[in-house]
Amino acid sequence: MLRLVSAAVAFLIFQVSASVEIEGFPNKVRVSADGHVDVRLFLTENKSVICAAEEYHFSFPFEGMGETWVGMLQEARVMGQAITVEYDESDCQVVAVSLPLLFEDGGSTGSGPLEETGTQGNVALVGTNGLTASSFTANAYYLNDTPAGAFDGYAYQQKINDDAAYRVSRGIWLAKTRNPEGEAVQNWLQADFGKAVRLARLRITVNAKSVTLGRSPREVVLYVSNDGTNYTVAASTGLTRAESSDWAFPRTVTARYFKLLVSNNYGDTDYVEIDELEFFQQ
Repeated sequence: MLRLVSAAVAFLIFQVSASVEIEGFPNKVRVSADGHVDVRLFLTENKSVICAAEEYHFSFPFEGMGETWVGMLQEARVMGQAITVEYDESDCQVVAVSLPLLFEDGGSTGSGPLEETGTQGNVALVGTNGLTASSFTANAYYLNDTPAGAFDGYAYQQKINDDAAYRVSRGIWLAKTRNPEGEAVQNWLQADFGKAVRLARLRITVNAKSVTLGRSPREVVLYVSNDGTNYTVAASTGLTRAESSDWAFPRTVTARYFKLLVSNNYGDTDYVEIDELEFFQQ
């Protein structure tokens, strides 16, 4: 009798599996020939999935609920949304998939998760949201006109963001349009937010004299990444020849790294210039 009870208890213990949740962005999805769906996430937190295979984190049968889950994964990839996966820690089988909460109770978006500055709500001002001068990089810059100069709240000598604490060098980012061999180059400017954030638009400001010289960006491409190594094109556009150009993305973009590639400028053969690059949540 004791042996039978022990066996029953052992059976119950075996049946009770540890279910855990983890958040991330759908990065790789595969439907195998045997009807299983394999998923790899870009994890938003510094966590690991103990039971995961080398290439994929989770799996689940496509038949049944899996069809709905695949639809959610596809939607999350298109929208750049993080998802939460609940899985069985013993074998990495998915138990549930959920999309993030869009609004708090009451239905208001509020001001979003990032600190907003200035009259328009810029979230990329150096010194806010954990951003420092080292958060901003570029393929190149001229003399002391470093990347951080495009995120300091100054357009050359003019303070355009009342929340700006200080000006970085001349308050601009300047880069040569040709390398030392005289070959044309496409320059890029990047912001690393340190975590995945959701952004809806940007604004580029260039002082009037430099606009006249033709240094302002004409055509740009926005690349995004969650690991700083693998990038995808989020959108591209042409900008007006003006001191300020606003660009609302076709859809909101969620990523950690936002890299703006300047394909060409308005005619200056020596330099491309951005005095201030601002990002906005809405």
